[in-house]
Amino acid sequence: MSKILFVAYEFFPLGAGAEIASHRILKEIGKKDIEIDVLTSWDLKSGLRSEKIPGINFIEVPILRKDKINTGFIGMLMFLVLSIFPFIYLTLKNRYSLIHFWALLPSAILAFFNFKRIPYVITFGGADVPGFAKGQFELLHFILTPISKMVARGAKQCFGPSNFSSSYSEKKLGLRKCITIYNGADRSNAKISTAVTTKPLRLVSVSRLVEWKRVDLAVQAVNSIGNVSLDVIGVGPELQKLKDYANDGPAEINFLGFVENSELYKLLPTYDVFILPTIGDSFGIVFTEAMSCGLAVIGARAGGVTEVIDHEVNGFLAEPNDLNDVISVIKKLDEDREMLLKLQNNSIERFNKRFTWDGPIESYYKVYQGYL
Repeated sequence: MSKILFVAYEFFPLGAGAEIASHRILKEIGKKDIEIDVLTSWDLKSGLRSEKIPGINFIEVPILRKDKINTGFIGMLMFLVLSIFPFIYLTLKNRYSLIHFWALLPSAILAFFNFKRIPYVITFGGADVPGFAKGQFELLHFILTPISKMVARGAKQCFGPSNFSSSYSEKKLGLRKCITIYNGADRSNAKISTAVTTKPLRLVSVSRLVEWKRVDLAVQAVNSIGNVSLDVIGVGPELQKLKDYANDGPAEINFLGFVENSELYKLLPTYDVFILPTIGDSFGIVFTEAMSCGLAVIGARAGGVTEVIDHEVNGFLAEPNDLNDVISVIKKLDEDREMLLKLQNNSIERFNKRFTWDGPIESYYKVYQGYL
């Protein structure tokens, strides 16, 4: 049986959307005729470890994470340092046909120690590429960008979760070609509906609460309108600022904290609209999760989100950082419930056609087969 080494500095349930993707992809590919070793991390502070997949061998190094969702500078540095010897040992001991690095920084930096010159591929996430998301990993990028470019150019193939991400990576890293493989989401039980709701519009935002996600625009917009409600699901450094904004207006705005992904699929169908005016996402897996549950979606015309939302078909793309535009699109959906129903049904159809897990699982399986 052919063997592959999968290197990811964090693995579900640690991390966010990219880790949901890697877990789901390996869970299905692991059922096929490929033996897989996973080199990843576990969190010393919380004791959280990777969710194991039957038939796949996990090697975990201890790191100190910032929290469950964010690895942090110290955690990333610890993974890079503590994974060197396990990586060298595994690659010298085993006859791997391929190494798959999930994220350029810090995972793929280990390719510098690929002494047997085993073919490798890299899947970029977004912020792991220098300059993609301002304020993220800036010190690590400053130190490691020359090595990042070297290992990226040495990869047999590189992949991005959106055309936007792939194009950016090509230009920033000097790559000839970066192939797009969209992430997916689990199917929900949402069905095409014919019922037009007249109840007050219910919006939900699911996100890490960091500045570039621009959840503040959603909170301020809902408060400006007043007769709609918003639930914010997530944690992060912007939480208190968002609560202060929420207290400035008349709208019902609730902060629900962190919600496990399994519970999220139970909550999402109770809302009408998903909103996240993020300006720094390479894909935005949470949009596809909302679409699978039959929600109209509102994002910003930035990053990979423009490939998930078809403007005025299954949602709206507001101009980046434009509060008035966000207010305008919410009002449109509140005032035109026939349009809302149409967008909700289109979300389900678009999800089923483009964003189930079938696509990425088959795409990565074909990649693996090409090196066996």
